[in-house]
Amino acid sequence: MGTFALDPSSSTADIVDGLNYVMANLGDISNTTGNGNVFAYGNIVTANTVTGELSTVDSGVVGYLNPFVNIKYANTSTGGTGFSSNSQYRSWYGVDNTITGNISSNPTDYVWFQVSGGFGNSKSLWYSTLGGSQIKFFAGNASPDINYRSVPDDTAIALITLSNSVVQSNTVSNSAITTQKIATAAATQVVTQQDSTPYPLLNWVNGNATIGGAGYKWPNYTRGIPISAPIVTTTTGSTTGSAITVNWNTYLFSDANNTYNLVELWRSGSESFYQKTFRTVRCTSDITGSGPYTAQDIFLIPGGSGALYVGNIGNIAQQVTSTSNDLYDGFSYLGTFNHAFGAAGQYVGPSITSNIAYAVTSAPGTGSAYPLFDMYGAAPVKIKPVSTVYQPTIIAGSDGYIGFWTGRETGYTNGLWAFETSGTLNDLFDVAPDWALNDDVVAVGTTVNYVAVGAAGTVLYNSRTYNSTGNVATTSGWSQAVSGTVNNLNAVASNPTLTINTSSPFTDTGTRGNLWVAVGDSGTILRANTGSGPWTAANSVPTTNNLHGVGYANGTWLAVGELGTVIYSTDANTWANVAIPAVGTRNLYGAAGGYTTGRFVIAGEEIILTAANNAVSTTAWANTYVGGASLTTDLTRVQFFGSWANVANVSQPPVQQRLTNGQIVSGTYTDVDYVQGDSITYYLVAGNMFGNVNVYTNSSSITVTEIKR
Repeated sequence: MGTFALDPSSSTADIVDGLNYVMANLGDISNTTGNGNVFAYGNIVTANTVTGELSTVDSGVVGYLNPFVNIKYANTSTGGTGFSSNSQYRSWYGVDNTITGNISSNPTDYVWFQVSGGFGNSKSLWYSTLGGSQIKFFAGNASPDINYRSVPDDTAIALITLSNSVVQSNTVSNSAITTQKIATAAATQVVTQQDSTPYPLLNWVNGNATIGGAGYKWPNYTRGIPISAPIVTTTTGSTTGSAITVNWNTYLFSDANNTYNLVELWRSGSESFYQKTFRTVRCTSDITGSGPYTAQDIFLIPGGSGALYVGNIGNIAQQVTSTSNDLYDGFSYLGTFNHAFGAAGQYVGPSITSNIAYAVTSAPGTGSAYPLFDMYGAAPVKIKPVSTVYQPTIIAGSDGYIGFWTGRETGYTNGLWAFETSGTLNDLFDVAPDWALNDDVVAVGTTVNYVAVGAAGTVLYNSRTYNSTGNVATTSGWSQAVSGTVNNLNAVASNPTLTINTSSPFTDTGTRGNLWVAVGDSGTILRANTGSGPWTAANSVPTTNNLHGVGYANGTWLAVGELGTVIYSTDANTWANVAIPAVGTRNLYGAAGGYTTGRFVIAGEEIILTAANNAVSTTAWANTYVGGASLTTDLTRVQFFGSWANVANVSQPPVQQRLTNGQIVSGTYTDVDYVQGDSITYYLVAGNMFGNVNVYTNSSSITVTEIKR
């Protein structure tokens, strides 16, 4: 090709040929010959007309043919598994280069790239366009620099901007961007507790519990290094385009207990937190002819920082657990023998408070410690062949772990603990059987069906029978059902019933549940007659708030969730709101119905409510426990890494959210909630929740910038 000419109507092939000619004939002018020809020293550009990729021999992909790229996520190199617009718990991202920007739902249209370690629930995909149809991607917890933006969901990214457009001037006022304050800590700081005085509430930072004014500032027992940057605003955040950006970074190192490291960003302005957050409600009925709970449903309510309440409708009392770890689920026998499971393998039982790793090593038939996964859901049933009652229990938790315990109802260490293969790495948030928990209900050899639900729409199902010692006789293994959603599913329940005869001889007869209901984020409600499905979405749901708990009693389903959401249904298909004044805007996490009374109990942030009868109405509810905001701070926490969302909770977060020594942590926060003339101070604290620990940081900084329009 000696000469060539290109115009706007040139084909893709002609453009590529032209580029190849130019690259092949540009080189070092000193290497020319007498006839003026230039030897080839440039890379040859080739185009893949299927994927749109422009590549060179030495550099790989350097750009794209078409003006738009679309991004999807998956768990395999072909996109065939976990294909979604949501990056959470995905391992690959796919790039589709298109002319129109239309979003394809076919995984084969995408070129797939693996992310080291996967996205988990904290990483995001960021991009930076470089001009010339070039784009760079970065997977991480925060933007690597100010040139990167978060990849939008199901929205095309334009590689070429301002083409055939008119640029309007004078749309940005003079002095549009002003940096008001930069605060930088010294290269190394050491923080130690100055005396032996205990600090049960909070806030020992550099020896001063009330830096910046009265009230709480950091989570309980935090020892750390605070720096601050004040700004007096000259605009209002509601003005289009106006905002305050806060950029910060720090390097963190602690002498001991480095899994308790944290980095948090706060701003001036008060906020309240709930110290007790109850995570679920379980009706664990043990009907007997005598005792304090005769012919009564027993409810167990575990929660944050080791909180545990047990009792019947009229008598739910706090239990001492001797742990500060969060408790997520459990069951009770006669309100006396209580079993609860929680974060980092935590187990609380009648005679032991420890974690699974300790408990299994002391149990018969075991001899090695197991991973301390977070145990979110427990599903026990009762086997009573003669006089000894066995309590085979399925426990589901983080990273797809499913455990099985064969212990007796009055003890833990006489049971056998083992793990089962779930077939997923997604967190499992709940598990339930299709039988009521009660004596004499499940006979030896009876099939028990289970459903477990979790992150990204995960639904697992399993069937098994038990022998006379509570061990598994047969099992189908765990299989994954098609849920039809990528939203997190937070709770699941079935609708078994009991018939109680309280006269002598005392008997109870159970009926298997014939409907499953799962609830989750964004108002998701699914229903199915069997664990394998088909799972279908409820026809009418009056909320888009996240739903965290679901229960059944006497023909009624009840679901609860964020911002005081309480809804009910008689068929699990059409749902309606229940307004309970005492709840307000508290988040609710647990709901359960009684097998005997048909009454409901719900729980959440500093609240436990019981229904006075089986009617689901505004007037049916009584206050069993309603606490106020248990912690008030003169600041508002806006970002947190290595600590829980609830500032009152000082226990460790899940493993994937912990910060260890040597990590460089950074973040960006955009604030639009202010008015002109506000005096705002932003605080960065790098510290350790464990207590008297030396903490070091290297060049921690916080930069606050006001952008004015």
